[in-house]
Amino acid sequence: MELSQFEREVITQLSLNLEDSQDEVPVITARTGIFTGIAGFDSLRALEVLVALEAVFDRELPPEKVFVKRPTSETTVSDVAKAIKAIVDEAGS
Repeated sequence: MELSQFEREVITQLSLNLEDSQDEVPVITARTGIFTGIAGFDSLRALEVLVALEAVFDRELPPEKVFVKRPTSETTVSDVAKAIKAIVDEAGS
């Protein structure tokens, strides 16, 4: 699976989470900051999205491996997608 596919799935799950909460869904790209580019996005919402992504990829996705940038405020959609791709690729080998 290509990185762009992981990025699209992360964007989809972020958008669905915002829609479910009846929050405004901004334009989200691979460069969007998870905690800085999405109004109201916090650690609780991050865990909700992470649980949804675990269901999509049928893998446990430890938060400490997915939100790898420090400070986490700098984490982008692409960073999350890369971390998930690494976990999925590692499990497949």
